[in-house]
Amino acid sequence: MVVSCGFAFWKGGAPERWAALAYCLAALVTYIIPTRFWTAFESLDAPLLAIDIAMLAMLVALTARANRYWPIWAAALQLVLVTVHLAKAYSPTILPVVYFAVSSRIAYVMLVLLVVGTVRHIQRVRRFGDDPNWTPVN
Repeated sequence: MVVSCGFAFWKGGAPERWAALAYCLAALVTYIIPTRFWTAFESLDAPLLAIDIAMLAMLVALTARANRYWPIWAAALQLVLVTVHLAKAYSPTILPVVYFAVSSRIAYVMLVLLVVGTVRHIQRVRRFGDDPNWTPVN
């Protein structure tokens, strides 16, 4: 996370920097909130759900304004994560290992998307001299 977000802060455009900031804040808040490590995935973890919903809202807003495609995929993955939380709330019998596996692995894909988006931004700037960050508002 440090490498991908650091790369986005260093070389990315505004959308990549905003996403990196949101990822870092979400990770920090997740680290700060008290967790029940040994029983964390046996039931819905409401604080994590709240963080993931806030992250989804930010990514949807970024998708609506950014002149990029990668935030669409990141928002879709975040929606899958929120859905997994809601599925666990609806059906507590979902195995904790499944809940853990899905909810913990999606973040890695999202960080890869951030790196790919940053690389593509660099390529567009080199090729065209500019890469507009935001879609114009009509």
